Amino acid sequence: MNGVINILKPPMMNSSAVVAAVKRITGSAHVGHTGTLDPNAAGVLPIVIGRYTKLAEYFLADEKEYIGEILFGVETDSCDTEGNVTNTSSNIPTDDEILAVLPQFSGDIVQYPPTYSAIRINGKKAYELARENKEVNIPPRDVHVDEIRLLHRTAPNRVTVSVKSSTGTYIRSLARDIGRATGSAACLSVLVRTKCGNFPIEEAVTLEQLESAQRVGTEGELFTDPNKALCYIPEIVLPKHMEKRILCGNYIPTKWLDSMPKCDNTENLFRITVEGELLCLARLDTAPDGESIIQPTKVIAE
Repeated sequence: MNGVINILKPPMMNSSAVVAAVKRITGSAHVGHTGTLDPNAAGVLPIVIGRYTKLAEYFLADEKEYIGEILFGVETDSCDTEGNVTNTSSNIPTDDEILAVLPQFSGDIVQYPPTYSAIRINGKKAYELARENKEVNIPPRDVHVDEIRLLHRTAPNRVTVSVKSSTGTYIRSLARDIGRATGSAACLSVLVRTKCGNFPIEEAVTLEQLESAQRVGTEGELFTDPNKALCYIPEIVLPKHMEKRILCGNYIPTKWLDSMPKCDNTENLFRITVEGELLCLARLDTAPDGESIIQPTKVIAE
């Protein structure tokens, strides 16, 4: 079985457990995710199966969208409600006070990730060190927040926000920092990832749906077209007679092509398709004789 599936991860289940469940359901030995989602969070978790695991890194979208609930009055070491309380405050900001600080968290910002995170420090995950009561010093990182909006006040001390951000952005850290910026304390109480690249939550399927479809042999209908998921990579459509050449890993001189799409990624990367089927990823390169060529780098078709 080969494909890409948009799984709706339930809360209180880590990403590795979702991978294990998909392995069990599909019977495939080759299953991977395209970027972890916090165990307490729910939402979109794209899963790659079979030969598409070769392309996992390319399904790791740069832009993601979330809806989160911020709890004011309490700050924790994990920046969510599962951690140990490190600070409290009786000051609960108004909507206007929250709106006044949100511009600080839009655009290019510097963020300190939570101590309890999967970031590796000297080969070990930060949360593993924290659980061993060892000192954890995670350096700040540059992230980009395209948009952060205040949505609703769900309780006197709770509000929901929507966030569009780059990969690597911790919404838990945003909650903590918004609390500090308003003169309060805060942590994240609920998080749902609503979009990951071209995988929206409206098209996500549960593990139960996948299992039900597998029992009747319709699981293929739940897969996402990889061409749609990778549409940000320009496409080169080859005629059928060139298929065998490209599948053998041989290059294609660009002069053989009717046209060359514009490449706007730094890797000079293209999708190669024949009759709508994704065969491989390839790079624009130069042959030893100086000829411009398309060289396959990730062949996935059988």
